[in-house]
Amino acid sequence: MSFPRNLQIGAGTKFKEDFLNIDINKSRKVDMIMDIAAPLPLDAPVMTERFGEIQLSHGCFDYILSEHVFEHVPNLVAAMTNCLNLLSDGGVIEIEVPYDLSFGAWMDPTHVRAFNELSWFYYCEEAWYLNWRTHRFDMIYHEFFVDSEYGKGILAQHNGDINAVRPMPRVVERIRVKLKKRPYTPEELIANQAKAID
Repeated sequence: MSFPRNLQIGAGTKFKEDFLNIDINKSRKVDMIMDIAAPLPLDAPVMTERFGEIQLSHGCFDYILSEHVFEHVPNLVAAMTNCLNLLSDGGVIEIEVPYDLSFGAWMDPTHVRAFNELSWFYYCEEAWYLNWRTHRFDMIYHEFFVDSEYGKGILAQHNGDINAVRPMPRVVERIRVKLKKRPYTPEELIANQAKAID
């Protein structure tokens, strides 16, 4: 049976009808229980609640959504590698996570990391370092969110200049990024292979 070409990781309480919804938590409404950091069950039959038996494969999704999940994932490189493999060329992953200077970053005892504006560098500019040999991500969107009254007050004092307040603790609460999958250019492959020799 066919299934949506949109994947939501950590569906939890945000089940989306036009997505394949996965979560590691068995107590939540999902299409399939799956750990995004575990080895993928590629090209093997897997059962889902709504779509029956399906087969996941490389490039089977055009869009992946992950909201407040990756701060809980111990092996983020494995999770991001799986996302890269599941996306089609030109596919986009949209990620929202807590900013590392926010209260929310470390309030939840199940958080294992927080994020900042440089957290995506190795998935884009230095993806070869992660043993990604054919594809990488490009950053196509990056936004900072100020949600608290305290943060909004500080932002107003700086005339709405988010870059002025980003380094200040407790102002920015979360960040949202979109990463687009693409193959390496021939020039990048040559440069990366030269790095591997050095």
